[in-house]
Amino acid sequence: MRRAATPVPEAAPTAHDSFLSPGAAGRPVRRPVRRLARRLTRRRTTLPALALALAALLTLTGQVAAWGADAYVPASEREVVSRVNVARAAAHLPALRVEGRLTRVARWRSRDMAVRGYFSHQIPPTSVRVMDVLRDRGYCTRSVGEAIGWNNESPAVATARMLRMWMDSPPHRAILLGKQYVRIGVGAYRTSDARTMWTLIVVRPCT
Repeated sequence: MRRAATPVPEAAPTAHDSFLSPGAAGRPVRRPVRRLARRLTRRRTTLPALALALAALLTLTGQVAAWGADAYVPASEREVVSRVNVARAAAHLPALRVEGRLTRVARWRSRDMAVRGYFSHQIPPTSVRVMDVLRDRGYCTRSVGEAIGWNNESPAVATARMLRMWMDSPPHRAILLGKQYVRIGVGAYRTSDARTMWTLIVVRPCT
């Protein structure tokens, strides 16, 4: 299935992955991920095969432990920031500094989209945007950029996959590498159906 990208005004494009239906009005199509346990119950598996599967799972124990269902994923949030700053350094741009207030709003955005089942820069029911949310919380900004996305990749590749999609999209790349931005906040929220909702916010504060 081809990727769909819908640029939106105010320098806040939406990042879509291959699991988003282009004609679904911005709503993600949920496709259950086949788990290893299901595969094993549907076929006759020898003891050596079971042992091999268990060994493979154990090698990912430390990584998967951080990916609980219906929970934020701080390690992935930090990885996004690190990768963005590496890309900015390669473009001879200063690193973005993480700000707690932006991280809290980004996390709220990711969880809100996951829980309420929408995928948009316009927040229902009033269609406000993240810059409105920041203003209402007393955060004065000169410029704001937001990138959102979701995927249901395995924990081992989900973060890199999201970054690659953003960097491969010119509107999103312009946000990540925007010269005007100096602060960043990232929110990653993993749901019980193995989806991860992502929100990245970059700003230049008033002061």
